[in-house]
Amino acid sequence: MKPKIIGIIASVAIVTDLLWIFLMVSMEGDAPVFNSITERIGFVESKAMLYRISYINAAFLTIVGTVFMTSLYLHAKKKSEFWATVAFVFVPIYGSLNLFAYLSQVIVVPPLLDFYHILESKEIAATLLAITLHNWPGSIIESLNGLAYAVLSIPSIIYPILVMRKPKILALGGVMLILSGILAMIAFTGTLFFTRYFTSISVVGGILATLADFPIAYHFLFEKTPVQ
Repeated sequence: MKPKIIGIIASVAIVTDLLWIFLMVSMEGDAPVFNSITERIGFVESKAMLYRISYINAAFLTIVGTVFMTSLYLHAKKKSEFWATVAFVFVPIYGSLNLFAYLSQVIVVPPLLDFYHILESKEIAATLLAITLHNWPGSIIESLNGLAYAVLSIPSIIYPILVMRKPKILALGGVMLILSGILAMIAFTGTLFFTRYFTSISVVGGILATLADFPIAYHFLFEKTPVQ
């Protein structure tokens, strides 16, 4: 694979990541502390259109991330086919888990919200929404999302070690990618124990992964020296 193609894919990843951050801040920036699932449901309904747009973008972001990791696999297997393949095994798992998590917010959640307003199904709909809504403590979807990024952390660590040691600008991106992977593992551990403090670390990890794309994209687009 030509290096510039990797740079282009990384650049697209930057755009989708920044859009995700913008949409999340726009949607959750004024969110109060929710004391019940009823309050969370009301908030989601008040941001219905923004909610859908955010998670459609998140699904696209997942596809771009999967393609990006695939491009790194094609590049890294020149260095070590075995370890590049070991890392790649986890990429489709990440893609499948995250697509399910994000698309459920635009496919599954809206009908459940409709059922929530029917008296006969209100209670069961509230229970199902509690395990389906993203960003709700104890939600199955939140756990799957955390698992997806914990799985992605494996190629996020292996690929930089293989092909992002130099030059310095690429090494910087590699270090940030590795750190984002480590934080994703920590965040998922927090999800297992329903600890919101540790789960919030995933936000830092996501920001680091986005920042890592900048030097990576720059290197593959503009640097003439081969990757070591």
